[in-house]
Amino acid sequence: MDAYNESCIILEDKKKLNRKELDEKWMVFNQNYPKLYQQLITTENFNMEMLKFLCENVDKHKKMSENDQFELEVNIGKHLANQYIYTQTNLPKPTPQQEEFLKEKLKEKKLNAKDSIDNSDNSNNMDIID
Repeated sequence: MDAYNESCIILEDKKKLNRKELDEKWMVFNQNYPKLYQQLITTENFNMEMLKFLCENVDKHKKMSENDQFELEVNIGKHLANQYIYTQTNLPKPTPQQEEFLKEKLKEKKLNAKDSIDNSDNSNNMDIID
């Protein structure tokens, strides 16, 4: 069963089961998709079109390289911004140059975060060796 179909069942179960029962029944789903699971059980009115979009992409995401995952995340962010920010507020869409600048900054920030995690792992290893 794919993430979308399971999500639909979770939304139905949410009407019949308490939180403990949901968590027990959907433990594996929660381990595989923790953020999606939290959204499903805490959001009252779920946009089913958006749910389908997210589920299609979460399944793709798992199979991609790190760089392709980043590109997909950027595209999902653009899609969400177009649907929820630019259509519902007076905020202007960024220019292509601004989008590219933001994308590079995000990539840089992601790399720096990964480097700091790698370095802290290495420093811990050094402490163990000493």
